[in-house]
Amino acid sequence: MTLSSTQSVFKANQISVKYQRQDILDKLNINLIDGKITAILGPNGSGKSTLLKALSGLIPCHSGKVMINDKSLSHINRTDLAKLLSILPQSPEAPTDITVNQLVSYGRYAYSSWFNKNKKEDNKQVKWALAVTNLTELAESFLHELSGGERQRVWIAMSLAQNSDYLFLDEPTTYLDIRFQFEIMQLVKNLNQQQGKTIVMVLHEIQHALNYADYILLLNQGKIHSYAPVEEIIHSGAIEEVFKIRIKQFTENAENHFIICNNG
Repeated sequence: MTLSSTQSVFKANQISVKYQRQDILDKLNINLIDGKITAILGPNGSGKSTLLKALSGLIPCHSGKVMINDKSLSHINRTDLAKLLSILPQSPEAPTDITVNQLVSYGRYAYSSWFNKNKKEDNKQVKWALAVTNLTELAESFLHELSGGERQRVWIAMSLAQNSDYLFLDEPTTYLDIRFQFEIMQLVKNLNQQQGKTIVMVLHEIQHALNYADYILLLNQGKIHSYAPVEEIIHSGAIEEVFKIRIKQFTENAENHFIICNNG
């Protein structure tokens, strides 16, 4: 089950990625849905993080191409690409002796050059990114003073400072305590609904994908098993088939919620 061809701005056409002659991704076709949250799910080793890196141009495709506005990523220079999309990798690292404001400011590198230094606009974007991630009061705090959830919000704020339409997140809740996981997922939802960001995120937690994403792209052994709206994915039984689990649905305050159960 996959989405039919649409007039998507962001596309992947027949992309394959190999590592030491082994196929990691095999001829994938993807049309991202603009203005929505897409969660990439799949068992360990299915190629989730590799796909996100290929879509963002961090790694080359062995064949096929990724395109934005009918232009191949390989023909877009890194500075211009950073204005189109931002990516937050797994477990990013930075010196702990820098402040929140300093790290978020790094997101403006694509707009800075010897010939174009618009400090007023840079400061405006940094302040906005801090505000929407609820970090304004922590702007002068050092990274080592923050909780895991706060640090992850700082990294997301840095990505937002790039002012790109596309935000790619690679397992943004990894290693976070459960309450911080929900905090980050709600932030992602708010960025989509209130700021109009198109968000693609790799998730390890199936439940988060079901409760916060609009679409799910399900990978299995380097191929797309299914790509459809969450409700369609659930009713198709695709997740149960791939992960060998059960999904239970319940309604609270007129909203649907999902929990994952053992298949035994």
